[in-house]
Amino acid sequence: METAIFAPLDLPIVRFYGRISYSFYLLHPLSLWVTARLTSYLWLQFSSLPVTLILAVSFLFSLLFTTPLAYLSWRFVELSAIRWNSPISGAKYGRTAVVSGDLRAMP
Repeated sequence: METAIFAPLDLPIVRFYGRISYSFYLLHPLSLWVTARLTSYLWLQFSSLPVTLILAVSFLFSLLFTTPLAYLSWRFVELSAIRWNSPISGAKYGRTAVVSGDLRAMP
């Protein structure tokens, strides 16, 4: 019953944005700059529209602008870096990685 509240986190769209979240975080300032200009333009040209509608359009534009860029960055930059540093690639550092929750002491 308690886990039912977390069920939406397993939706494919949520998992997709979870995968690209770091790239999205890095690239969203670019879209915010463009979106701010769009919001200003819409406000000046269509001042009779409700502000919430203008902001909703700007939000959707920002989301649709950033998502493909973040996906491409994740696909071609992040995954390549992960593969490049994987144990299969031969990159060995001669020490064990310690992660939060490990009970073993560092050698």
